[in-house]
Amino acid sequence: MKINRLLFLLLTCMMILSSCHPVLKKLYGVHDPRLETKTSIQKYLHKKKINANNILVTADSTSLIKAFLIAKDLPDLRVFDKNDQLVIFKDSAACNAPGFDFTEHICDGKVLPTENTNKLSEELKLYRNLADYSPVSTETNHPDFTVFIFWGKFAGRLNKDHVRVWENNLLNQKSCSIRIYKVDLDIIEGLNNDR
Repeated sequence: MKINRLLFLLLTCMMILSSCHPVLKKLYGVHDPRLETKTSIQKYLHKKKINANNILVTADSTSLIKAFLIAKDLPDLRVFDKNDQLVIFKDSAACNAPGFDFTEHICDGKVLPTENTNKLSEELKLYRNLADYSPVSTETNHPDFTVFIFWGKFAGRLNKDHVRVWENNLLNQKSCSIRIYKVDLDIIEGLNNDR
């Protein structure tokens, strides 16, 4: 009987301590998405002490669905190199935990595997700038890396614990150039909740 109880306790602890488990998400205040406004997003960012610059939103409902398919776990990262290639920095089955180490060491000069089926220029078409809902510039001078940080108010405390840390890690990199976009996957009133 004691062995069964100990085994049950051990298995329960392992499930709870796994970094991508739904129980942890519940503890972090994750909830269903709500209709948001530009103002509510900006107030939230200020409250969480997350830089309100470089915020993107999806252009329409189709783009929102595509972005959710891209960002399989929130918050999440997506990285492109200067050659417009998607950088593979984690196992696709992994949660977002590798993002912490990756953002601290992105400029270390390691050759990272890339995938040429996804292009930065195509992905930028999915988004608009939160400030004025204008299309994102697809300028030709690419930095060494372009990093998308996917987040949403509905991700709760994970935004503060992940988004802010990842962005700070990236901003502290001095040996390579990095462009950072934070993609808000909330439903924005009058923008991506069309028909």
